[in-house]
Amino acid sequence: MEKIKLENLTLTYKDANGSYTPFENINLSINESEFVCIIGPSGCGKSSLLSVIEGLNKESGGAAYIDGKKIEGPGIDRGVVFQHYSLFPWMNATKNIVFAMKQSKCKGTRKELLKIAEKYLEKVGLGDAKDKFPAQLSGGMQQRVAIARVMASNASIFLMDEPFGAIDPKNRKELQELISKLSKEEKKTVVFVTHDIEEAILLADRIIFMSDKTIKADIKVDFHYPRKKEALIGDKKYLSLHNELMKLFYENIAQKIGDEVTI
Repeated sequence: MEKIKLENLTLTYKDANGSYTPFENINLSINESEFVCIIGPSGCGKSSLLSVIEGLNKESGGAAYIDGKKIEGPGIDRGVVFQHYSLFPWMNATKNIVFAMKQSKCKGTRKELLKIAEKYLEKVGLGDAKDKFPAQLSGGMQQRVAIARVMASNASIFLMDEPFGAIDPKNRKELQELISKLSKEEKKTVVFVTHDIEEAILLADRIIFMSDKTIKADIKVDFHYPRKKEALIGDKKYLSLHNELMKLFYENIAQKIGDEVTI
């Protein structure tokens, strides 16, 4: 079943210095419970596209829909995880989650909401850290709290903008496996922006490659879950897909160099 639909979607920023169009005429359908990674070179419009789905930016042309309804602004059906953890420093881990649940209009008594928050902290491996404040947690632990927060808010869609970009390799691997596992268990629709090819292959059901303001490729990732990076690296299908994506990146670089030489 179709969850997100983008039709001829265009975004143009305008200010005193003129205008800038990060993407134009984007057409994309994302099914319910599908994990889609959007990759591409810096400045290709990945994060801007996510911002329209989130409802923070209004399209300049075309339209974006969720469950057949036009996106008119932010909604409780979408949970967002950014690269920076955005936890309230004066609240402990549990209270950060409960606050988000209240903002999302989750029903229940305070005791019931606390119980749900603690359940999701257990799911992300932080059951013993429920009373700790963000300053007492490592970067990886703070991002786990952020993931628990969107899980507990019961949003049906996760929008994730390079959420593991500032995490060390060990914690990044653990968080990749965690979000892959939880999104499948909870049947969430995920739109995940990254510039990391290996991360995209590890996580995605489909990979959308963006370049030059548009979608250049829509590639199905045909590996069974759960996926382990160590097992994938030696797989011929993995190497072929990795090379295909690398080629798309290099074609983009070659095009830019050619344009600069022509100029």
